[in-house]
Amino acid sequence: MTDKFRPSMDLQKILKKLLFPILFLITAVCLVLSADESRTPLTLKGDALIREAGTIDGTCVRIAEDSGFSGVFLRTKNFMLEKGSYRIGVEYHTDSETNTVSLYDNGKTTDIAVLSPQTTYEEYPFTLTKDSQDAVLRIHYNGTGNLSVDSVTLIPESRFYNDAYFYALLVLMVGIAVIVLSQTSFIQNLSIQTKAIGFALLCIALVAFVPYMNGYLNWGDDICYHLIRIEGIKDGLADGQLPVVIYPEGMQGNGYLNCMYPNLFLYLPAVLRLAGVSMAGSYKCLIFVFHLLTVVITYFSVKSICNSRKSALLAALLYTLCPYRLTNFYARGALGEALAMTFFPLLFAGLYHVLLGNAKKYWMLVLGLSGLIQTHVLSALLGTVFCILLGIICIRRVYTEKRILPVCKAVALTLFLNLWFMVPFLYFYTKEALYTEALDWCSFSEYSLNLSGLLGTINTNGYRTLTLGLPIVFCAAIALFYFVLERKTAHVPTDETASEVSGSLSLFTGFLLILGAVSTFMVLNLFPGWEFLRIGLYEKLLKNLQFAWRMLGPASVTLILAGCILLYKSRLLTPYRQSIFIALTAVCLLSAVRYQEEDFAYASYDSTYSRGHLSKLNGIPKGEATIVYPYEWCLKDFPVTEPDTTCTFTVPDAVSDVAYSRTGTTSTLTYHNTLAGNTVTFPVMAYSGYTAEDENGNPLPFVKNKDKMLEVELSDSTGSPHQIIVKYKGMAGFTIALIVSFATAVIWIAAPKLKHFHYQ
Repeated sequence: MTDKFRPSMDLQKILKKLLFPILFLITAVCLVLSADESRTPLTLKGDALIREAGTIDGTCVRIAEDSGFSGVFLRTKNFMLEKGSYRIGVEYHTDSETNTVSLYDNGKTTDIAVLSPQTTYEEYPFTLTKDSQDAVLRIHYNGTGNLSVDSVTLIPESRFYNDAYFYALLVLMVGIAVIVLSQTSFIQNLSIQTKAIGFALLCIALVAFVPYMNGYLNWGDDICYHLIRIEGIKDGLADGQLPVVIYPEGMQGNGYLNCMYPNLFLYLPAVLRLAGVSMAGSYKCLIFVFHLLTVVITYFSVKSICNSRKSALLAALLYTLCPYRLTNFYARGALGEALAMTFFPLLFAGLYHVLLGNAKKYWMLVLGLSGLIQTHVLSALLGTVFCILLGIICIRRVYTEKRILPVCKAVALTLFLNLWFMVPFLYFYTKEALYTEALDWCSFSEYSLNLSGLLGTINTNGYRTLTLGLPIVFCAAIALFYFVLERKTAHVPTDETASEVSGSLSLFTGFLLILGAVSTFMVLNLFPGWEFLRIGLYEKLLKNLQFAWRMLGPASVTLILAGCILLYKSRLLTPYRQSIFIALTAVCLLSAVRYQEEDFAYASYDSTYSRGHLSKLNGIPKGEATIVYPYEWCLKDFPVTEPDTTCTFTVPDAVSDVAYSRTGTTSTLTYHNTLAGNTVTFPVMAYSGYTAEDENGNPLPFVKNKDKMLEVELSDSTGSPHQIIVKYKGMAGFTIALIVSFATAVIWIAAPKLKHFHYQ
């Protein structure tokens, strides 16, 4: 009888054991859902609106005839809204029947409604047929009578975003995964030390994410540009592009080139945006993923070099929380450079193994260099230079130890895996006349730093700390201590293999120390950058770097790796390792968690919205002189400040019954034409890859006009109805490159399994 009921008793034990985790998970999901703000109307008092005229009276804005003003006198900031139905609620007083409220979206004014003098509050419905990146609510004053506006409210018919549901699903999935995995024999058999290290790595990633542990999105210097990239990829995916080459809504619907900036990892937040997650939530998700990737990659990269857990853990901590990395994320908003820093440890580990260590780990170099290519072009160029330098130093060992094949494998795989990005990039960079002069607005030597600033640790000014920081300088000191005072007197291993490994590590860490020192020197005002700018080769390199402080990234990673590896290799420092570990950890943590005034979530207790709710709706301004479209990837001579948004004809009077629509990158024009030779210019920037067809699918010839817009001749002058369809189809070379990269990845991943299957 006992045996009969044993399975059910075991089940009861399991359920009893899992009861608390399940209840905790359900509670967490309910708490996340209870914090949903997505249905809450967004109310802005009059004094919180952007005012072009009028006077403020408390929270109300007033304007009268004696102001002499006529036009848009009040407007909201830009909102990012999903397609759907909304209402604009306006609380006001007016004695005129000509004042209006309107919606401005991507260069066009829509949904104009009159503010009636018979009421003091009115709600006006409007519908967005597609997602909006820069919706602005405007109040127009016609110049007569009196008008006062107390508040403007934006009301969704359903909800603004799906953040609460996304977070609840994320908590649920992570919770279930933890509960299930914790019951597996693999997790249960892990040592306490391994579990502790895993927990420590997670904690480091969370500490790095502290500035975003709030309800709103901190603003950075360049963050607007990268948000528009995410939104552009989302629009491109909805348009059916894969990979996305053209942002459909860019330049007020004329399209903007995407493939000049690496964007592989931006597809994650773009897909979340397609699912209705706010831009703030999508962006923060990307940042946390890369904090976690950075700490894990750094740990395993260092451990693969020196086989020391403590060395690897210290390197992961110092690098993930290094000042320049956090500055890139939270102050500069330099997303590409910040993401690229994730892959530098993997690059150096792969470089070590290919040239000096275990050559079978050449895949680390492939992934490291590919990661740089897919995040930041300048970082990839720097990484390539570092590979060449160490390759030259180790060229004799490469030949004598027969490492040429692993080197060739790494180069070939890196090339083929990244063809899908490199081919479009090189094509447009070399074949299209792009407005790259927009990049030439600063010089390398204009932004150098003082030597006294390299020890800086704590800065409360918006997370902006352009310095190495005390922990990294101390790592440099450890490496210098080893090579100056210990290396010559170090015990020589009797084992030949151990001696070889020791020599390889010394050569590698010496290279890292020298590279870190040179990189640091280039950051300082002691470096005569203006002299090097006179030399052609150096002028091109330094001018493209733009800022001297960019070298803080390579300096940080090289000095951290060298210091952490040599700390656990040094005999003289053995008695002090634990104290040094604790001291560096403490200083690093103190400098990483910094205070900001913006950490207050609410402007005041009587606010009708939290900062978090408002920031999740902050749109992306796309007007003149914004960093969103700095125009470097526009075609030369395109009217960037005033692009056309409708079709224009050479002889407009010869055309009738004109209907124009645009969905994604597809523009459709229906017309009747009575003049031979008449042409139409589409509001489309004529990048390579566009096609023009008639209503029967027959190709139509087109040219780039003087403004680099797509111009098509109207073939029929009989007055019959016709249609022209312009769409982006890409180029055959881009498709071939994508297929080659995909096939390379599949074959590379499957090759070991196929080999194993063959032997079996």
